[in-house]
Amino acid sequence: MQEAAADKWYAKIGNALEIENPGQRKFYRAMEMLPGILSWGTIFGMLILSYYTPAFIAIFIIIFDVYWFSKSVLFSVHLISSYREIKKRIRKNWLKRVEKKFGDTYKQYKHLIILPTFNEPYELIRKTFEAIVKSNYPLDTFIVALATEEAAGEEGQKTAQKIKEQFGDKFFKFLITKHPKNIPGEIPGKGSNETWAAKKAKEQIIDELKIPYEKVIVSVFDIDTRPFPNYFGVLMYEFLSQKDPLKASYQPIPVFHNNVWKLPAFSRIVAFSTTFWQMMQQKRAHKLATFSSHSMSFKSLVEMGFWQTNIVSEDSRIF
Repeated sequence: MQEAAADKWYAKIGNALEIENPGQRKFYRAMEMLPGILSWGTIFGMLILSYYTPAFIAIFIIIFDVYWFSKSVLFSVHLISSYREIKKRIRKNWLKRVEKKFGDTYKQYKHLIILPTFNEPYELIRKTFEAIVKSNYPLDTFIVALATEEAAGEEGQKTAQKIKEQFGDKFFKFLITKHPKNIPGEIPGKGSNETWAAKKAKEQIIDELKIPYEKVIVSVFDIDTRPFPNYFGVLMYEFLSQKDPLKASYQPIPVFHNNVWKLPAFSRIVAFSTTFWQMMQQKRAHKLATFSSHSMSFKSLVEMGFWQTNIVSEDSRIF
């Protein structure tokens, strides 16, 4: 009974509105609000309390500054170390390393690549596919699903068909999916779209061809993601090197520079800061979670019930 109750609770944990018990719903909502309350409470609390207890707040601010200075130094060390590791790894031919260590084992695996899109222009999507085609990895192991939205209308389908005409014959399988709008319990966005695409790929390709789920690695990319040529070689090397590869997530470092010089200065700062943060997180494995584009075992994805469909962006919940 306890396990069943827990399963029911965790199955609904992503949307407080779906929790039937009012007490549980209030508790969940309070936990959602807690990080924001603590952040804003610290800022406004210092302003208010500085009038009543200035000496205490002065000491608090000094301690706070020393703490963040120490964290900044530590982050800088992680950032420099990660940058050096990138420079070292980027020069290696990872497919050859896979072949040297594991032989032809990697050829047993298929890569399901899901690319959710809404109404992005053809040129942007084309550049993503050009990057995938340039991968230093056998393209005949790729199952590519271009996940479109019904809400994007006829124009979105025309773009998808244009991409299929140009790139569809370059992979093992190419699939265009159309995520219906107004599905009860879903919120339109990346999470629901990529889940629909994964289920369709499972039904129409993986199950149809009787491909074992444990022999499929799924990578979900933002539509403007351009994977480095050695990405799938690195992914395969890390996957085969794990003791339990089915229960691991594989997170690359996202580098936000595709159109960085076309953006306002503030947006560039945010982009570079996000890149730096992800680089630092690579050196803090205990803090690392999936973000943006990432990969995992398809078997694990199926067993967990795919990505969450009642939130817009499903970047880290699956982790």
